[in-house]
Amino acid sequence: MLKVARLEKVSQEIQQAFVPIWVEHKTLPLKVAERSVLAKALRVLMPGGYSGAPLRLYRGANARERRRRIYGFSWTTDITIARNFAEWWATPELSSIGVLLQTEVSPAAVLLRRGPEDDYDEGEVVVDPYLLGRVKLIETIGVQGSSEAESGS
Repeated sequence: MLKVARLEKVSQEIQQAFVPIWVEHKTLPLKVAERSVLAKALRVLMPGGYSGAPLRLYRGANARERRRRIYGFSWTTDITIARNFAEWWATPELSSIGVLLQTEVSPAAVLLRRGPEDDYDEGEVVVDPYLLGRVKLIETIGVQGSSEAESGS
């Protein structure tokens, strides 16, 4: 990824070939040790080009992501899908807590906006996490399945 991050651009065919790799291999960010390198590489490998209005996005994540303020690349336009991910993270076996997050992103932050016809229709929007707007905590989902709304920055 370091070599890709150094490129100015790749062909449209390479971008089209990379998108299914991203969709099928969600652990890619974990395999690339340096998040800033991955963000730069995704700017090259993703088609980008979104020029619409700012997007309100949601993410269901582990509470640790929120505490560390190191947010993921994949967000969604669908709050229900994000809540499902937050509930998935709320696992009693691991005493884990899920969180539902919200942000607004400018078009410049959008690396890929997947359409509803795409596989795994999750309203996914891949973003450069370094360009996120203010991230708000909407809901905390506890280990017993209870949830409590919170606000925060």
